[in-house]
Amino acid sequence: SAIVHPQANGQVEAINKILKQNIKTKLEEHKGAWPDVLPEVLWAYRTTQRTTTGESPFSLAYGYEAMIPVEIGAGSLRRSVYEQKRNDVLLRVELDLLEE
Repeated sequence: SAIVHPQANGQVEAINKILKQNIKTKLEEHKGAWPDVLPEVLWAYRTTQRTTTGESPFSLAYGYEAMIPVEIGAGSLRRSVYEQKRNDVLLRVELDLLEE
């Protein structure tokens, strides 16, 4: 196949070099677990701001910065009183009341 944009090939090689270095760094901590650390490395790469654009690839693709999910230790009243069976019954009642 012909290479239409040779400069793009260099960009891919540069990205691959960065990803390989990050994977090597992570594997020093987690020996032989590259399939497990690959998503972490990709997430870090995609959410890190670039000096050339001042934006991360994630923000350029989606229009906003990535938010890291955080597990909160404090519960809520809504979650503590939630009952799956009761919720299912109430949903069925609501569906029965809907007009077609």
